[in-house]
Amino acid sequence: MLYYFHTENGINDTLISSFISAIGGIIGGLIGGIVAFIVSKIQIQNVQDTKRIDELRKYLNVLKSLIIEIEYNIRILRLISRDKSYITSLESEIWYSVRFDANNFLPNTIFNQLTEEHREIKDMKAQELDEYKDELVNIDKMIATNEKIVSELKKIEDKVKDSIGIPLINL
Repeated sequence: MLYYFHTENGINDTLISSFISAIGGIIGGLIGGIVAFIVSKIQIQNVQDTKRIDELRKYLNVLKSLIIEIEYNIRILRLISRDKSYITSLESEIWYSVRFDANNFLPNTIFNQLTEEHREIKDMKAQELDEYKDELVNIDKMIATNEKIVSELKKIEDKVKDSIGIPLINL
């Protein structure tokens, strides 16, 4: 075998060609591997970013739905302060459908306030406890608490919109 590569000058053209091909293959493989690694890393990052944006959009929808429900309840509470017959109009369907998910993304203080306020609403509608039958509920306090919750939810909503680049006036 050595005789095949050996010439008067010591190395023939076949050996040089083979050596260059091997070096080219190694360098090409390294460059290809590095490029493939970079491309896959970029794709993984894009998938993660897309998932994050989708989750934030879902979060925004939950926030907006809660804000709408609470603002509606504030209007009803104002009516109840004049006429108790509106009690049955109070709503908590959205809260009860999202409360388990909301526990994962709302700050604990807001989550706890929402839970308490919706428990109050449920009890008011049921009219089973004496404090709701005898009008001992402080409607003005409930309105103020719900307004504070809406204010906090809107701040969170604005931060989320800002983090995903949605103009505040579009949503």
